[in-house]
Amino acid sequence: MSAAQIGKPATKRHWELELLRIFSMFLIVATHYFASDDSPSRIDPALAQSWKSALHAVTIMPGQVGVTIFVLISAYFLSRSTRSPFTRVAKIWIQTFIYSCGLWGAYFVLSHFVGSSQYFVNPRSILMSVFPVTFGAYWFISAYVVMVIVAPYINILLDATSARQHGALLCLSLWITFIWHILNPANTWAFTDASYLCTLYLIGALIRRHEDRLPRVRWYFAMAIMILCALICMVGTHTIAVSSFLREQLYYPGNLFTAGTGASPILSVICGVLIFLMTLQYISSRTHASTHERISSLVLTLSPATFGVYLLHENFIFKPHLWGLVFSVPSPSGVWRLAYASLSIVLIYLVLLAVCFVIFRLVVQPCEKAFLKVLSRS
Repeated sequence: MSAAQIGKPATKRHWELELLRIFSMFLIVATHYFASDDSPSRIDPALAQSWKSALHAVTIMPGQVGVTIFVLISAYFLSRSTRSPFTRVAKIWIQTFIYSCGLWGAYFVLSHFVGSSQYFVNPRSILMSVFPVTFGAYWFISAYVVMVIVAPYINILLDATSARQHGALLCLSLWITFIWHILNPANTWAFTDASYLCTLYLIGALIRRHEDRLPRVRWYFAMAIMILCALICMVGTHTIAVSSFLREQLYYPGNLFTAGTGASPILSVICGVLIFLMTLQYISSRTHASTHERISSLVLTLSPATFGVYLLHENFIFKPHLWGLVFSVPSPSGVWRLAYASLSIVLIYLVLLAVCFVIFRLVVQPCEKAFLKVLSRS
């Protein structure tokens, strides 16, 4: 992309970026698979301080890589807009409500027919299902909505700053959000879900606004950095596991380098940024129109359903049933375990994507169109 193109709002959605969005959700699903699997290295207390357990922790990293990529794509297209975020937030809210309330309603009806547990039929679950964003039914959605709301104001600020000032603000945000938490894990106020995504937004905005100034990322350099990040995650996780001083005196959580409460996923962010930059550089290096019309058409058709994959498989009602069903089938041991897991993740993702595509076309899209129609009349 030329410097002139950088200064204009991004209106065209490249199919490569949409494919990257689909891939980012695949990474998230894969991580949730490994975070729930029946691997001895995860569930056997005797292996908690082993290298096998530390290696298994590395499989939790890709989820935050996927989160990073997903947010960077959004930031790339939002970072030149100062329009009201109302319509965009409303569409997110509508889709989230459809999945959350729909799944709760389906569970409520089925529980009466099959006589299943009424565990999710209580005031708290009802509030979380009807108001999923407000009550944090999905941590990512709540934080993402906050990011989208503040994005136009961040853009106004960035419009008044130079590239150097933008870089300084980003470095400060990275320090407060990630590094400070690694140095002092007892500090829990700086790293929040919203600050996490807003920091990623600053990265995406920097790439969008100053893409022509960024150095080219070679694939072998990126691979070396990502392998190094995985090794740091494994060694760091193992060190924390075997050190009572780090755990009991300095309060280092075992998941510091992966994900979840207490984590600081800076390593995953680095990997996600590298993948995103390489994709952009591939797009900008093309000198002719894409010859992959069928692939691009399929990708652009499926991409809108990607958001639903997260809403479906991470729903607090559906999630335990999904992974309970998946891991009710005994998995092989030894070298075949990884192959079995890889195949299972691919199949799970394809089924989820297909289901969410149908839901998007039959329910979400009509509801969004009806909302926009009513909004245009007001």
